[in-house]
Amino acid sequence: MNHVWSDINMNPLPPDAAALPTIEAEPWFCIDPDPGKCIEGPVADAEGNLYVCVAIPFGPNPKIVKITPDRVMTDFYLSDGSDLPVGCAFHKDGRLFVAAMFGGFTVLNPDGTLDRRIMPTYDDGTTAFPNDCVFDEKGNLYFSDYKGHIGCPNGAISRLDADSDYHHVTKIVGNMMMPNGLSFSPDFRTLWVAESNRNAIVQIRITETGELPTIGESVNVIWYGTGLQIPDGNKIDADGNFYQALMRAGRVLIMNRAGVPIANVTVPHRGEGMYDASANLVLNPCAQEAFLLTSGSAGPHVLKFPTLAPAQQLFFQQK
Repeated sequence: MNHVWSDINMNPLPPDAAALPTIEAEPWFCIDPDPGKCIEGPVADAEGNLYVCVAIPFGPNPKIVKITPDRVMTDFYLSDGSDLPVGCAFHKDGRLFVAAMFGGFTVLNPDGTLDRRIMPTYDDGTTAFPNDCVFDEKGNLYFSDYKGHIGCPNGAISRLDADSDYHHVTKIVGNMMMPNGLSFSPDFRTLWVAESNRNAIVQIRITETGELPTIGESVNVIWYGTGLQIPDGNKIDADGNFYQALMRAGRVLIMNRAGVPIANVTVPHRGEGMYDASANLVLNPCAQEAFLLTSGSAGPHVLKFPTLAPAQQLFFQQK
């Protein structure tokens, strides 16, 4: 049977996901109707307020907006153009650490004003390009150094050490291809990393002192994707279930804590381009639900879906 490209679904669920239970996310808030804008780096505070990075990719005037639970949006941080906010994590002192790609880290006070900027530089003088970040239980900041491709796998997962006031950089795992989203397991002993340019998910085991255990059990690729989907941002719930947003695919893949796929989350009108740039998500600490960030022909939207368990307790929630 002959087909033309317009007859073929270019975004089918792959065979390993097609038989899984599926949750459909629902539109919750339109950040901007402009299809040229993208949203990234979601984080939620203890009151359930949502913070989202908004930009035209590598264009002017990136910013971070704050959306209240009753869907009132205000500007939280307006960039002067020297940084590109793409990933966020709250410190328990109320500051927001923002991975700003080529601008290092932008650290914001609780009111959105600038505290300082940090440019992570390794001992050999090379500079890191932070894409996403997460605190461990001691306040060390782990981040993805967003570099690398098959011909030059020079990306890394690295750490800014709290006892150096976030100046000293320690490389944890190198030889990666554009590591992107990263999340800690509830016990803070395993990092789950989306390696975008390898279309893979990697687990990295961390000791209590922040080091790798023996080589044979420290770093494992637990999933490879197919097609043009790109693993982007991710989060983990209190039961250890892992939620991986797949850019271009209009879906989230949910795995259990053993790395076995157990469910899909799909966007409305999947495959039509309205919400298919499903880049990232965050779990709401105030309700058993997640906010999914999407872009596409409908413009940047926040979608919402129920999660399998409540959100895990993060560093900023420690007393």
